[in-house]
Amino acid sequence: RQQQSDLVSMLSLHSGSFLFVLSAVVGVAFSDTKCHEENVKYNGETASVSNARTALDCQVQCDNTRCSYWTWVSGKCELKRIAKPGDKVPARGATSGSKSSKACGNVTVKAVPCKYTDTQQEILCAFPFVGENPGQKSGGSSHETCLKTKKGHFWCATRLNLDNRVLSTSVQNRDVDCGQRVNSKGKNYCSPGGSVSSSNTKTISTTTTKRTQTTTKKTSTSKSSCSARCGKPAGLGECQCNRQCFAFGDCCADYTSACQVSNPNTCAGKCGAKFDRSKDCQCNVGCEKFKNCCPDFTKTCPLTPTSKPAVKPTAKPVSSNTNVGVTINGVSDLDLRTFSEDLLASDEDNVARLVQVDAGCTTRVGRPTDCSSKPLFSKVDTSILRKPVYEKLIALYENYDSDVAVKEDRTRSERIEEDAFLDEVMKSKVMATTLSFLKSKKLFTKSSKDFKRLLKELWFDVYSRGKRILGSSGFEHVFLGEKKAGKVQGFHNWVYFHHLEKQNKINYLGHWEKVDLGGKGTGLSFTFKWGEEQKPYASMLVGTSPEFELAIYTTCLLARGDEKCSVNLGGQPVSITTHVFTRPGGVRYIASSFMDWET
Repeated sequence: RQQQSDLVSMLSLHSGSFLFVLSAVVGVAFSDTKCHEENVKYNGETASVSNARTALDCQVQCDNTRCSYWTWVSGKCELKRIAKPGDKVPARGATSGSKSSKACGNVTVKAVPCKYTDTQQEILCAFPFVGENPGQKSGGSSHETCLKTKKGHFWCATRLNLDNRVLSTSVQNRDVDCGQRVNSKGKNYCSPGGSVSSSNTKTISTTTTKRTQTTTKKTSTSKSSCSARCGKPAGLGECQCNRQCFAFGDCCADYTSACQVSNPNTCAGKCGAKFDRSKDCQCNVGCEKFKNCCPDFTKTCPLTPTSKPAVKPTAKPVSSNTNVGVTINGVSDLDLRTFSEDLLASDEDNVARLVQVDAGCTTRVGRPTDCSSKPLFSKVDTSILRKPVYEKLIALYENYDSDVAVKEDRTRSERIEEDAFLDEVMKSKVMATTLSFLKSKKLFTKSSKDFKRLLKELWFDVYSRGKRILGSSGFEHVFLGEKKAGKVQGFHNWVYFHHLEKQNKINYLGHWEKVDLGGKGTGLSFTFKWGEEQKPYASMLVGTSPEFELAIYTTCLLARGDEKCSVNLGGQPVSITTHVFTRPGGVRYIASSFMDWET
C-alpha cells in the first residue's frame, strides 16, 4: 500500500499516465471480483489462516503468496494448499476464489439457500453444475437450475470439483425448492410447483383484427393477506399462501384460516399421538429421546403421558439381584461391569493423559448457537498418531464417502488396509482380554482368526441405508460418521473428530455432560456441526484406543444384542446401545453403537 501511495504521488503531475499505471497496479484485484464465488468454500487442506476484513483482502493475500485458491469467511482468510485445494462446497456467508492469474471465464459458482419441500430443513444448492450424475467425469451439460429424476423429483448439486462437475447431490427421492430465487437468466433455480414469475402480476391478452396486444395489470390482492391468494405464488419478500410456506416459514398470518389448511408441524390436537413415520415431527414423549419433536411440543403438550412400547428381551432374565443385576444368556450385569473395568485397565494404547479437551460452555441438545469459541481439543500429543494402531486407523479415513447415497467401492487396496488395522487390533492385550471373557461365557468359542473374521463382517461389510445403495458400514458409521438426507449420523470416535477439527471441517458448539473415567478418559455428550449439518445429540469417549471401543461394543452386542448393556468405566456407570442389521442366513452388520453416561 505504501508503494501504491508513492506511485500515486509521483504520477499526480501526469493525470493521463496516472490513470493508466494505477489501473495496472490495483486493477487486478478489483476486476477479479467477478470471479468470486458466493456462499462457497474450498474444503481442502489449509496452508495458512489470517485475518481479512473483506474477501477482496483475502484475494490480495493469495495473489501475493504461493497460493492457488482461497476462502474468506467470518473475517478469516484461508489460503489453500496448492496441491490439495479440495472441492467446492456450499457454506453460508463464505466467499471463495482463485489467484488472479487464473482465468475463471464466465463460470463462477454460487450457492443458493433452498429447502426440502417435505421438511423445514434448509439445503444450500450450488449453481451452475456440470453433469447429470454424481462423479460423472466427462460429457454432460452445464445446469443453472435443478434437474428432475425419472420419478419427477427435483434435485440440485451440493458438492462440485474444481471444474464444477457434480460430486454430491441433494436426496434424490425428495424435492428441493428454492422459492422465488432466480438465476442470471431470470429462471427459477428450483421450483417443483412449476415456473413462477418473480413479480405479483397478471397478464391479460386482447386480440384485434390487425394485431395482438398484451397489457399487464397489477392484482389488487393484499401482500400481507391470503385473501384471494390461496395456492397462488407471491413476489419476493411477500408472505406466501401455499403449502410450501410451512417448510420455508414464510406463510401469511391468516394462511391457515383463509385457505382452510392445518399446519403439519404443530402439536395442536395431536399430543400423545402414536409415532407416524410419514410425519416430519412427532408429539409423543418418545420424540424427546429421538430428537424429532414438533417445535411447539414442550409448550403445547406439557403433560403428555409416557407410553413405552413393549420390548421383548433376547432371553428371559434369570436373576434380578440388585448387586448382580439382570442376567441374560448366562452373563450378568455384574459380569459386564467387572469385565469393562478390566478391559479399560488393559488398554495399553489408552492416551487420555496425552489429550486435553476444552469442553467450553454448557448448552442444550440441538442448540445451533456456538457458545464455545475454542476448539474441543486444546492439546493432542503428536506422538499418539505414530502409534501403529492409530496410524492404521487414520489410513482408513480416505476410503469412505460420508454420503450414504454414494456407493462405497471398497477396492482391493482398501480391504488390505482393513486387514492391516484388524491385525494390529488383534495383537493387543485388549483383544486378548476380550476373547478370554467371551470364551468363559460361551459367547464366542472359536479361534482368534475366526473372531477377526467376525469383526470384519460386523464392522466392515457394506450395506444399504436406503435405495439399495451399498454406501454404509458399521465402522464408517461409528468410527467416522455419515450424512443422510442432510443429517449427521453416527460419529462417535474422538480420533476422527480431532482429525476433522484440525482441518477446520468441524465446529464444536458446546456440551451438557462431561464425566471423568478415572483418569482413563473423558465421556462427553455434546453438539457440533460437520460442514453445514449439525449433530444435535452426540456422545463419545475421549482418550480410549480404537481397539478398546471395538472390543466393548462387540462384547455388548454378543452379550445383550439390542438390549441396553450396563458397564463401568473408571467407576463411572455407562450404558451402551447397539443396533444391528440382520440379513437372511443370520448375517449381521453393526448399524450403530454409542454410549450414554448414567449420572
